[in-house]
Amino acid sequence: MFITKRHATEMSLLSVMEMGELVEMYTYAVQKFRAARLKNRDGKEIKKYVFFWRLRDDRLDPLSGNIKPDHFHIHLAPDKDHLWDPVIDQDAVGIDLKKLL
Repeated sequence: MFITKRHATEMSLLSVMEMGELVEMYTYAVQKFRAARLKNRDGKEIKKYVFFWRLRDDRLDPLSGNIKPDHFHIHLAPDKDHLWDPVIDQDAVGIDLKKLL
């Protein structure tokens, strides 16, 4: 997980320098993941990663009832055993954003 030194609630509030530092951290982390040659349970090398950021408009976690911290952060993780495949909408690539806007 990447978190900026300066508290920010969303990516658009980061300076150009802070964005550059996030890119440097991302590059370093991806290099380390690839160098580690992580394996799935079946022994095949993991060659797929998940990279996403979290932005909250509502800090209340409905499952726990807790108030979550108000900060921007980025996640990078190996996609072990296609963990994220059921979550990702396979038809999302066919959506015309211009029509939605």
